Amino acid sequence: MIKLTDKQKEIVNSKNQYISIVAGAGSGKTRVVTMKIIEAIKSLKEGQKILGITFSNKATEELSDRLITSIGDEEVSRYTYIGTIHNLCNEILMTHGHLIGISNKIMICSNNDDRMQIFKQSIESVPSLYNELMKNKENKKRQQTVNDWLDFISKQKRNLKFASDYDPNKTTYMLMKEFDDRLLNQGMIDFDDIIRYAYKILVNFPAVLRVYQRIYKELYVDEAQDINLAQYEIIKLIAGDQNKIIMVGDPNQAIYGFSGGSPKFLKTKFSEDFNVTTFNLNENFRSAKSIIEASNKLEKSFQAQAIYPILGEFIINDYDDEVAEAQAIVSKIESLMKNGHQDLEAEVLKTEDCAIIARNRYIFKYVIEELDKKDIKYSLKVSPRGSFSSESDLMRVFELGLILIGNKLNLINLNELNEILGTEKIKDFFEINTSIELSEALKRKYGYVVEAVALIKEDEDVNLKKMLDQVSNILNDNQVVLDINEKKLIQEDINFWHLNWNNYVKSSSLGDRNYSNFIRRISLVTTTMEAKEALTLTTVHMSKGLEYEVVFVMGLNDGVFPDYRSVQALSAGNQDSMREEKHNLFVAVTRAKRLCYLSYPKKRVMPWGETMNQKPSRFLKDFSSN
Repeated sequence: MIKLTDKQKEIVNSKNQYISIVAGAGSGKTRVVTMKIIEAIKSLKEGQKILGITFSNKATEELSDRLITSIGDEEVSRYTYIGTIHNLCNEILMTHGHLIGISNKIMICSNNDDRMQIFKQSIESVPSLYNELMKNKENKKRQQTVNDWLDFISKQKRNLKFASDYDPNKTTYMLMKEFDDRLLNQGMIDFDDIIRYAYKILVNFPAVLRVYQRIYKELYVDEAQDINLAQYEIIKLIAGDQNKIIMVGDPNQAIYGFSGGSPKFLKTKFSEDFNVTTFNLNENFRSAKSIIEASNKLEKSFQAQAIYPILGEFIINDYDDEVAEAQAIVSKIESLMKNGHQDLEAEVLKTEDCAIIARNRYIFKYVIEELDKKDIKYSLKVSPRGSFSSESDLMRVFELGLILIGNKLNLINLNELNEILGTEKIKDFFEINTSIELSEALKRKYGYVVEAVALIKEDEDVNLKKMLDQVSNILNDNQVVLDINEKKLIQEDINFWHLNWNNYVKSSSLGDRNYSNFIRRISLVTTTMEAKEALTLTTVHMSKGLEYEVVFVMGLNDGVFPDYRSVQALSAGNQDSMREEKHNLFVAVTRAKRLCYLSYPKKRVMPWGETMNQKPSRFLKDFSSN
């Protein structure tokens, strides 16, 4: 049985219908939610379930694993649904999408380049907008305008708006309708559409909504400080008047304002809409004293109570340049792995117990070079979307084959296929073997891929491993000339696909398991893609919910962390983005359990070659305050 403090027991035993839990970093919120769900299961009737909405796939895995450990896999499957809001809405869409004219074969346009291309085509179909765009003589300014318009449309979608909500004579109506229609005509929807279309189904078809309301009697919302309007409205719909809502979050860790997420739903909107009972958890069971003290200085409202008697280490370092910073970080990791540290519980520090966190992925450039020199294994976690991508042309063609066989209307991916093959003539994936445009050498090379994808024609539910084994045969074909680096990439890609398929199998039921669902799941980033037993390199936004014995936060220069856009916004009088940047640093620091090292270079080499002096992050001053 999971042990709880008196405060945690009070929350678990509360019978209130609407509960807000403000839980600081390391306060044991997952422990509380786990026990509260276990208690709630006892009162369920046949056919009823607990709905656990998580913000990340990591959080889904953690909560599911804890429940399985406590009550068993069978009980968890029978009485709970644990997943992200996008996974839930995707299932609603796949099951009931036909009610609003959307096929269950629909694919998610998760590739940003594809999305941008379709959006640009939509602009060209709205003459007034296209003419306005072309007034910009510089390509850079045109692209910025397109980006701004796409951001605007995305914001409208996250606010649950449809073209029909606008005057048909207005450009917003014409652009949104054109964009939606072009996506649907190619068998795709935008990532922002998943929740929007699910919401439309639930609102327009009350009978469908009642099904979900009858099933899910209690709704648990994790990381509630980061939900946006669309997510909040879905939660309200499914809860209805009778079901319970338990929201758990920490306003100090709100870092998804760029996608519409806001702590206001946890802090104010929830209380305005319901009779909410609020509990506070501010004990920290994760981090050493020095890290808690630093976190309290950074976020004055945090003021966590350190539970562990261990002092730990919190140190800020500066270095001459980025190379020196990278070398020092890697050297420190090597030293800790060799010599340990008095405040580390384990005698031997493993690479997987360490993480390097940065605001943006480009900051890792010199660290990666240093790690490669030292042959230290690392895992890169830098993007919440579009992170699954084959690096070799061969496996990218395989990937495109899986997409195209399920969606022949997808002209963008068909064009990409032709581009890789060096032709413009192929209109169907299976023409690769017969195309007169391709040499015999290319036909032989890509023939392995065609034969693998063709297995779907024989059996739509074919095991992906069988298809990957077919592709693997190319590695032993002496008649196919492969560069040694290409061969290495192909093998790594195949291993990568195996890893993701295995994770997909573990998290899916046999009846629903097929290649098209797998591709959709990849688009939703529900598979685990990091290497095991490796040092983690992660951006702040990908570090949420993770914890490590040792954390390095690097690149802490003003304009980098905080991001330059936040600095500009602050100068214009907008404090919101700078506040969120501080939340970002708070999240990074509180990932550390025992040792936390912050650093910044005093000089940086700019992309055009100039070396420039750098200022330390303005946030570093907070750590020296009383």
